[in-house]
Amino acid sequence: MLQPDENSNSYSADAVSELCLRIRERVQSLVVEHEELTIVADEFEQIVRHEDDPLHEVWALFTACADVMIELKHMLNPTGLPLHLTDDGRVITQTFQGVTTFLTDIRGFTELTQNVSREWNLSVFDVLSFCYFPHVTEVLENYGCHYLNYTGDGLLVLSRDRLSPEGLCLLPSIDNAVICSIALTGVTNGIAETWRRQGLTMASGRWHETGLGLAYGDVQVGDPFVPYHDYRDKCAEFDATFHEAIAEHAPYFRPREKYTRRVRAIQALSTSINRASRLQDADKDAPEHTCMMISPDVDRLCPPLRGFFEVVGEAMLRGLGKVEICGIRRFAKYDIPAIEAECLAYHAALVAP
Repeated sequence: MLQPDENSNSYSADAVSELCLRIRERVQSLVVEHEELTIVADEFEQIVRHEDDPLHEVWALFTACADVMIELKHMLNPTGLPLHLTDDGRVITQTFQGVTTFLTDIRGFTELTQNVSREWNLSVFDVLSFCYFPHVTEVLENYGCHYLNYTGDGLLVLSRDRLSPEGLCLLPSIDNAVICSIALTGVTNGIAETWRRQGLTMASGRWHETGLGLAYGDVQVGDPFVPYHDYRDKCAEFDATFHEAIAEHAPYFRPREKYTRRVRAIQALSTSINRASRLQDADKDAPEHTCMMISPDVDRLCPPLRGFFEVVGEAMLRGLGKVEICGIRRFAKYDIPAIEAECLAYHAALVAP
């Protein structure tokens, strides 16, 4: 450990330099022990040694830690929601109310994957990372939406209320999500048209548009792979019974007893996410419409947005029963800045004295 000089409360330059060296060696050993940490190694390797001013090197090491946290914040917590850890290092599951979720999905993705490999001599990963997701995620970030990887070609997106710096609600989550979705539809239509001009369409002749389904409701966010507290109630009953059953069915398996310092993922789960998924699928049967929502959610929208939605029809959605589905016209031209300004003005008027 770093020790002060015997005759003072200060540390010598040599002691600080030794500490910097030990930090560097510790980072290098962590990368060796945990190969997945190679992604952060470059930040520390680029730090210049400051023999004349070792405190400057300490600050540079701290800055590298800060840079890594910022660069990887989406990987650490892709939901963008404020979460906490237990004292023993597990993600505490929390319920967030009034969140709007929507799902995106590229139509004919399997066919697209085959075509880009055959005709462009590219992997679909390159096509998505150069010609799709950079533009999609830019739109989402412009509206403060948080996206989780959901499938190879689709995203699960979370939208919360848009707040002022003082914490006042400027736009409810559902209005913000719909404005973002309408803006996203224009961008993904542009991507699909570009692909069409380059010869990438489905065998049917349809372009590879992006489908969207939206739903409003509460979501639970946490680590689905790690229990965040000790077993209780029915879960405790399950744990005891499971130990008996597993001894019979898989005696080679030993259930983990301790989950200290174990974080495996951060994900969101809710019935509204399931509904958004079903509505996104319904988009396939109504190619002239998108941003599919059920009527009760459309009724939640402010009037400027509500007017864009048309009843597409009734459908039986798996697990949800018969619902009335509404959507916007996919190929209509929307003045997004004007729509956003009108919605902001509407909500501002509601709270004006």
